[in-house]
Amino acid sequence: MVRCSFVVCFALAGAPVGAGDAVAEHQRTRDPDASLGRIKELLVAITKNQKGVGEELRVLELLAFRPHLPRGPLLGEVPPITLEKGSRTTVTHKLAWRQYKFDEFKVKVASSDASLMVPAELLLEFEKHEVSFSYEIRAGSKAGEFTVTLTPESGDAVVMKVIVK
Repeated sequence: MVRCSFVVCFALAGAPVGAGDAVAEHQRTRDPDASLGRIKELLVAITKNQKGVGEELRVLELLAFRPHLPRGPLLGEVPPITLEKGSRTTVTHKLAWRQYKFDEFKVKVASSDASLMVPAELLLEFEKHEVSFSYEIRAGSKAGEFTVTLTPESGDAVVMKVIVK
């Protein structure tokens, strides 16, 4: 988020009234009652200008940074998994929704070998899978090193190594 100081924001926006004006007005007049009314007016003007500048900065921020934001959720990687023939395990991945605009998305799960059984697809919902998700992998009767690829409908795929002994 773009942040700037109170005075810098007014300088950038070319605002006619700034905090320095309020201080100068106070120093210019020595009559406390007369200057108090003027200072209040200046502070109201400063507040209005500040709101306008804030809106302009939000629009500029969206225009500048929106194209560079990640498009989909981020699936966490897991270390290699070792299984015995015929065994099963539950794998848990971290999940960051980032700026994803929907409350659910599908992840296709594919194994490099048919002997390693994984679910074909996972449906991840924000309410149920806010920070992580889990699924089960079952090893068949074939030993070796395999990969499991998780491909979300939006975002980057994750490849996981599975070793069956």
